[in-house]
Amino acid sequence: MKVVQERLGHKRIEITLGTYAHVLPSSRRMQPPSLRSFSIEERFSISYVEGSMAVATGTGCKVVDMQYKSPRPHQVTIGAAALQSLLLLLLAVGGQYQWPGTIRAIIVIAAVIVIAVKYQSEIGAASKLRVSNIEYILSECVKAVEEHQERVSAGTLRANLMVYRKELRIVASYRMEGAPDKDIAFVKGQGCCGTAYEAQDTIVGDLLSVFHETWEKTRKANDGAVPWGIDREQFQKTTSIKSILSLPLVKPGDKVPRAILNFDDQISIDEARFGDAELIHLIQGYAFHIYCLIGEEGL
Repeated sequence: MKVVQERLGHKRIEITLGTYAHVLPSSRRMQPPSLRSFSIEERFSISYVEGSMAVATGTGCKVVDMQYKSPRPHQVTIGAAALQSLLLLLLAVGGQYQWPGTIRAIIVIAAVIVIAVKYQSEIGAASKLRVSNIEYILSECVKAVEEHQERVSAGTLRANLMVYRKELRIVASYRMEGAPDKDIAFVKGQGCCGTAYEAQDTIVGDLLSVFHETWEKTRKANDGAVPWGIDREQFQKTTSIKSILSLPLVKPGDKVPRAILNFDDQISIDEARFGDAELIHLIQGYAFHIYCLIGEEGL
């Protein structure tokens, strides 16, 4: 408990307990209160099937056709391939007709540059395709979560995927077009996502009980500190969020998570049901599929 208090920047243990303890079952309140404990063996226990996914539910598994987009040749790649063939042909002709060494050297250098451009274009196109497919999965996952929530009104639940490159940043998202926090960044241990990354466990945060209308009021209510160590700019970009769930994409044997899957909403944590174990299992099915799409090479 003391470790969690220090990690979240709370000066008094009462703040930590009052903020997070209520989202856990009573039998687990002596564990770190911000962590929804799921064993590493339990996470990602669903078999991966190319082109479809098994989604864990309370009654078993169902298979959903994800309708993936197929890779198409990029215009830059096509042009580079044609130019590469032409340069190699010129190199062969130059060798046959004894062209000057300077000309042949220039052709070789040009061919190397073209091959490098083609390679980078292929990598970029593949990465964009993975992001596009991941965003499709996020949209389907949000629909499934909203169905589980039995919402009267929809539209405020958002999802995003963050990867760590010196700091956590969003690489794919759903319902975040034009949002002020789409370019937000966190370091390890900062924010709900940074805490999930560092702890390698699912984090559920109730922002209603700890954040207030302004930065100054929030600091005053928390004895001069701000939960999760966020700064003023981060606070101002996320004032509409009332509940949040961060799930690390990590399997046994991974040293660090491949990414962090985040969901946030403008309703209370009880209404969002982010502390519901069945909802977590539902999200884990989609999370595993994203994990496989990212691959070892990352995004």
